[in-house]
Amino acid sequence: MIVYHGSDKIIDNPEFGRGHAYNDYGLGFYLTTDENLAGEWAVLRTGYDGYINKYELDLTGLNVLDTDKISTETLIAILMKNRDIEFAEAFSDDRDLFVEKYVIDVNGYDIIMGIRANDRFYSYMRAFIIGAITNEAVAKLFGLGNWGVQICLKSELAFTKIKFTDYVGALSAIYYDNAFTRNKVAGELYKNLDRQTLRTGKFISDLL
Repeated sequence: MIVYHGSDKIIDNPEFGRGHAYNDYGLGFYLTTDENLAGEWAVLRTGYDGYINKYELDLTGLNVLDTDKISTETLIAILMKNRDIEFAEAFSDDRDLFVEKYVIDVNGYDIIMGIRANDRFYSYMRAFIIGAITNEAVAKLFGLGNWGVQICLKSELAFTKIKFTDYVGALSAIYYDNAFTRNKVAGELYKNLDRQTLRTGKFISDLL
């Protein structure tokens, strides 16, 4: 499959063990099948022009976790654990109990493929943890907007399956605005959502 990675530099040799531990799915090399999304990644951190790195990825023989095939509870727990979101003391125990109950060990997977989270996603999960919205509402909110899919290489084996093929420049003047438009559209969809929908289903108190 053809995949892309947005960065402020050309990365022709992705290295196992590098990156940031507090990303959505933990330490790994993050890719996407959406070239435009990679362009947004390339410029968002610095605000300057960057690069869209292009690769070929062979999934043959790899153990892949597809987050579309796990429960919303488990997905929330994985994201919560890796991003280490802070809560007021009154809610931190519920967060910890929820993560402990629903998280799964992802260390046995070579690749995690699934939802791309951002600050808006974490605002949804905060609302869930403090009891403002239900689990079903979170699932519905995750589906609002065109967030794109990300692919995280986790294991040494996965890094042997990727091959750099090319790169193109990512212009901040284009992709920076695109990223904010993507977030704005999702925000408008949230505002237009029926309030009753947010309170239909199971609250965190029902799941602990």
